[in-house]
Amino acid sequence: MKNFLGNLRIQQGVVILSAMLVSMQAWAGNVGPGHDTSTAARARPSLMARGGAEAPQFVPDQEDQPEMFGRTYGEWSASWVQWSEAGPVGQNAITDETGAFCDTNQPSRNVWFLGGAFAPHIGVDRSCTIPHDRALFYPLYEWNWIDCPGTADEALSDAEVRATLAGLTDLAGRVTSTLDGVAISSLQVLTVRTQSPRFRSILPDNSVIANGCSPPLLGGKTSRRFVDGYWVMLPPLSPGVHTLTLHGGSLGFDENGVTYHLTVLDKK
Repeated sequence: MKNFLGNLRIQQGVVILSAMLVSMQAWAGNVGPGHDTSTAARARPSLMARGGAEAPQFVPDQEDQPEMFGRTYGEWSASWVQWSEAGPVGQNAITDETGAFCDTNQPSRNVWFLGGAFAPHIGVDRSCTIPHDRALFYPLYEWNWIDCPGTADEALSDAEVRATLAGLTDLAGRVTSTLDGVAISSLQVLTVRTQSPRFRSILPDNSVIANGCSPPLLGGKTSRRFVDGYWVMLPPLSPGVHTLTLHGGSLGFDENGVTYHLTVLDKK
């Protein structure tokens, strides 16, 4: 168990909840100055994180998750982890201090990933230029698992790993996000929690998580992965300049804080 806990990491970026009922069709256009705020379909009150005051109820059934762009929130969270670890040390979006690698390895359409920072790290300030037609997907608080090859990790059942991740995510405290100084909850954009399906990643050489195992992980395909956390799927922003903040913390663990200065390209 000691080795297991050593493999878990907390990041800040977005938060997602499996039973959150949000529909792209429900978004009323872009979000930003001069535009109506989104009108996402309401989840049950027990599932909604209003300003991060309380953690939403955890609903593990993957079949209950709504789809966004043809994928569930859990599937998006797995893809986000794969993206966040795709860049090697020195070229990685999570360790990036300026936003220089913001556009590296992004999905080809519909969604744009934003990253938090490895805890403890407060005050990261990034500038990023993004297309006008992308929803922004990011975690505010997340724990993810990887089996270290040749260790007791591999003997744990999926259910044991899932339960441990869920217990750690239950410790989430203040998870907040603001757009242009306004809490996203005030814009009717919800913070949602989800747990991913089982997945695998392909790590580059000199991966940012290489030292999470002993001996260090080599580049190539990993073994079993899961992620549990709080996420946001923000509707496409109006063209222009926006400031987005991401903050996550928990009881007994360090906090993370990132500010994004986003330039959204005009449709033209």
